[in-house]
Amino acid sequence: MAENEKIEELKEEIISLEQSDDTTSDVVSQEQEEETNIEEEGSATEEDKKNKKKEKRERKNILKSIWNIIKTIFMGRILSVDFIIRYWKTILTALFISLFYISNRYACQQSAARIKRVESEIVEIRYKSLGMFTRLKTLQREDSIAKLIRESNLKLEIPKHPPYTINAIKENGKE
Repeated sequence: MAENEKIEELKEEIISLEQSDDTTSDVVSQEQEEETNIEEEGSATEEDKKNKKKEKRERKNILKSIWNIIKTIFMGRILSVDFIIRYWKTILTALFISLFYISNRYACQQSAARIKRVESEIVEIRYKSLGMFTRLKTLQREDSIAKLIRESNLKLEIPKHPPYTINAIKENGKE
C-alpha cells in the first residue's frame, strides 16, 4: 500500500514537471537562441561559454523552483502535512518575523500616542505659567503694592523723595 502511494506521488511529480516544462519552454527557446549566438561569435572562449551556460541553467532552475512554489500554493498542497514537515523552519521563521513586526509596530504606536499626550500637556502648562507670570507682574507694579498696603492697614508710606547715596571715605583717603 505504501508503494502505491509512492508511485502516485511520483506520477504527480512527473505530471507537474511536464506542466512546468511547457511554461518554461519560452525560457528554453531563449536560451537556445543565446547559445547559437555564442557559437556564432567565435570570439568567446570556452570558459565564457561554460560560465554563460551555467548561469542559464541556474536561472532555469530558479524559474522552475518559483513555478513549483506557485503551483503548490494554487493546487492546495500548501496545507498538506508533507509541505509543513518539509518547510517547518521557514514557516516558523516567517511567523516569528510577523509577530515581531506586529509587536514593534504596536509599541511604536503607543510611544507616538504618549509623545502626543505629553506635548499637549506641555502646551497647557506653558499657558498656565504665562497666566501666572502676568498675574505676578501685575502684583509687582507700584500702584498694586500701594493698594495692598492701604488695604492691610500697614503704616507704611511711599517716600516722596528719592533715596540718597552716601559715599564713605576710607582711611587712605580714597572713596
